[in-house]
Amino acid sequence: MTPPDIASYALGNLRRHKLRTFLTCAGVAVGVATLTVMVSLGTGLEEMITRQFDQEELTTRITVLRAGAQRNPFEPRAADAPKGPPITDEVIERLGRLPGVLVAYPDLTTLLTVEAGEQVTSAGAYGLPRAAITESYRKALLAGDYWEGDGAQAVCVLPSRVLSELGFARPADALGQTVFVSAYMNLSRYGEVHEQVPDPTKPDAPPRDVVKYRRPSGLEGTELTVVGVYDSDQYGYMGRQLHVPLDTARQLIEDYPIFRFGLEEGEYRAALVKVVSHNDLDAVEKRIQKEGFATQTVFDILGVIRVVFVVFQLLLSFFGGIGLFVAFFGIANTMVMAVLERVREIGVLKALGATRFDIAGIFVVEASTIGFAGGALGVGFGWAVGKLLNFVATRFVPPEAGIDSLELFYVPPWLVVAALCVSTFVALVAGLYPAWRAARQDPVVALRRE
Repeated sequence: MTPPDIASYALGNLRRHKLRTFLTCAGVAVGVATLTVMVSLGTGLEEMITRQFDQEELTTRITVLRAGAQRNPFEPRAADAPKGPPITDEVIERLGRLPGVLVAYPDLTTLLTVEAGEQVTSAGAYGLPRAAITESYRKALLAGDYWEGDGAQAVCVLPSRVLSELGFARPADALGQTVFVSAYMNLSRYGEVHEQVPDPTKPDAPPRDVVKYRRPSGLEGTELTVVGVYDSDQYGYMGRQLHVPLDTARQLIEDYPIFRFGLEEGEYRAALVKVVSHNDLDAVEKRIQKEGFATQTVFDILGVIRVVFVVFQLLLSFFGGIGLFVAFFGIANTMVMAVLERVREIGVLKALGATRFDIAGIFVVEASTIGFAGGALGVGFGWAVGKLLNFVATRFVPPEAGIDSLELFYVPPWLVVAALCVSTFVALVAGLYPAWRAARQDPVVALRRE
């Protein structure tokens, strides 16, 4: 028998026993679907974190630190640290001239108290040079735009997360408004005024109690005009920072030096280097390290995260593989029963000239086909279950979170291929013993069987 003859005969046998074939495929499909859902949960969580880093452009950013310096500004500095050269404007200018670097600038971040009218909240301030405002920053804008040019300007781009806290109903309402920023302080230092304000949307409802704050007398601060509002959800944990021009941030830090403990005049705790492409990251990082500085990239964090997810996915794969392990015995049982039922048929085939290899090949093809078909059904079913669970999970996300779609379960192409290969291989192994048993049948004895 030629290979096409073996395949055609095997598929014909499966078609003759449709119910048995379907039930065995269903057993494989359940195992593969369970495995797919379990593994897709791990890949989905990892994909969400990686996508978040990509949105924030962290994959093209290097944080430069003084070698040996403590990374927590509130920790006391050891007597013999740091060992490396300090980070100054001269150093940052030199880093900005390295090949593959788009821009280098000091990491200027501080905490502020922010006022708008009679509403007060707290937020961070993050200094950005004009060259660092790439297309991803503009895509995250909900209203307005970023400033033009460098230099100290009394402007800011607000995070959407603080809009309601400052009394703005929509992003557009904040444009052109002035916010008063001052040193970070406890709101208890502000005087509270409680007013009963009617709800314009519900005329018959009782007035609402609204808390307004009175600024402490003599409080010094800076007024900034809001020129834009960005979507905080695009920036994750960094989505509560006012974006301000770099020189404005420098002035704010000089006025409110909350993070300058242990720094000499003209020194910075860290610098940020943005490369043109993530392909330039490794080369630029090595050049910076050769100059005696410590570096941090998102891949340092991702490396740890990936180790955690590998362990997590192995555990999920183990539990998902239990279903496939059960399917292994189901296939073996089906094929053994097929051998017992077709003893006379095997004898006829051998009498007509079929070899042991031909007989074994028929049963191996049948088992492999069941595994592949069951795997395909399982992957499709697992993908559908994942989509359903994503939809359900999204429904439970509060509207104020601003998340349109939550993808906890993600089926990448490699998972589809792997699931099909594993299910086919498991079925093939399960069919080896029945195939061997069928191949050993004595044609004379087989033909005598009723």
